[in-house]
Amino acid sequence: PVSGSYKFYLAADDQAEVYLETKPGNLESICSVKRYTGFREFFRDEGQVSKPIDLEKGKTYYMEVYHLNGRGENYFSVGVEIPSVYIEKYSSLPEVQRISWESKPRREIISFRVWGENLSGTFKVQAREVDSKGQVLFDRESQEIKYNATSKDFSYWLGTIFWRGDHEVERKPLDKNGQVQSSEQGAAGYEWIVTYNYIRPGTGTSLPGILIGGLKGSVKQSVQLVRAATKPISGVFQVSYKGRSSKDLSYNIRPEDLRVALVEIGLDSNIQVFGYGLSLIHISEPTRQAEISYAVFCLKKKIIQMLYVWQL
Repeated sequence: PVSGSYKFYLAADDQAEVYLETKPGNLESICSVKRYTGFREFFRDEGQVSKPIDLEKGKTYYMEVYHLNGRGENYFSVGVEIPSVYIEKYSSLPEVQRISWESKPRREIISFRVWGENLSGTFKVQAREVDSKGQVLFDRESQEIKYNATSKDFSYWLGTIFWRGDHEVERKPLDKNGQVQSSEQGAAGYEWIVTYNYIRPGTGTSLPGILIGGLKGSVKQSVQLVRAATKPISGVFQVSYKGRSSKDLSYNIRPEDLRVALVEIGLDSNIQVFGYGLSLIHISEPTRQAEISYAVFCLKKKIIQMLYVWQL
């Protein structure tokens, strides 16, 4: 829609790569996903966001997306950030002001323990979430996990019930009383300490459980919350205009409510507020195991009028 520098964003399960041809015969990789992300989770790993790419208004560009899915859910999303010159062109304000901050949420940590004399066999991890009315929202069980599973194996099977393996696992040996011991030798059980890098289903309402049906020996088990997670973004903020400040506004305020707040501090009552982040091209197609999904699409000219930009 306008000449300028564009950025492209990519999220995928399991892997994907975007190629763009800016010059005839020169198809280059501009962004990629090496390990699977959450749906439209564009900012997790380096490489998901392209460098600024200069594109010309009215020109057609050829693009390819390669998508690989191994098992389970599959999707990929490509986002486009429109050049700021385009935003400023259609702004009713003399300038466009951007509010930005960095949020470092406290990650959730859960401890899983199994121990006992002559321990052997397998167990399962169950994840279950129930709403306030008792309706089950989420209920899954892992495959059988060996009583002495390595950190890598425990992480893998945990990823099968939470869709993704975006967590860190540390294994520690336990003595017969369920306490951590320094040596693996003579261990009567194990503790797996899981640090989640995302908000898992059921966070804040329920903990996963251990199903010990396949374990043998004098089995004991526990699941404990070591540290609760915080929301990635929370709280309130204020906006100012010509020396006047708004009241406290919620971090997830609706565009219309923000418009009212801006009018109250002196902005023109005819302004419009749009919740604006990325102009998304979203493609979601089923893929078969170990197959590469191939798609070709183009960006078409689209007239967009933005009078004020609100970006979280």
